[in-house]
Amino acid sequence: MLHLVVAAAPSSVAHEPLFADIVGRAAELKAEIDAYRKASLAASAQPVALADWDAIEKQVIELLDIFDLGRLRDEEAKSLPYGDQRRLEIVRALATKPKLLLLDEPAAGINPTEKEELMHLIRFIKDKFKIAIMLVEHDMKVGKGICEKIAVLEYGKKIAEGTPNQIQKDPKVIAAYLGTEGEDDA
Repeated sequence: MLHLVVAAAPSSVAHEPLFADIVGRAAELKAEIDAYRKASLAASAQPVALADWDAIEKQVIELLDIFDLGRLRDEEAKSLPYGDQRRLEIVRALATKPKLLLLDEPAAGINPTEKEELMHLIRFIKDKFKIAIMLVEHDMKVGKGICEKIAVLEYGKKIAEGTPNQIQKDPKVIAAYLGTEGEDDA
């Protein structure tokens, strides 16, 4: 099931050094580590025996190939185009075999064509990996295009919850995000 929360999420995490290295954002990608090693680090964050390294390597190569990154496996992660960096972040998260995938504003900074591709990719992840996905997103077109249930927050307080069609017609959502007739723009 895909859920959307329209709100900002905290940027810090209690286990900052390990968390940032394992599932960090694109800005945190280190130049000296290639795409393959980035995904391998995430997969190896799981408690595994040394004998399992072959299984980890196989999983990482498979994930890179699924997300069309296999051809870039030896490239430095920071040198990848932005869209590839975003997909690499998702690969790194999936390599940890999560039960819940949290995507924080995955459509930020991408063009309309890339947004369409992203929506297809998120649906694919849901179907292929059979995991729950929670999406924090401000682009309502993206949210409406892929989510089954949406919760809308205003200043940290939930003001609405429902299907995309219900949310689109909700007077509180309209007032909070679109304004109401007669309001000054000043």
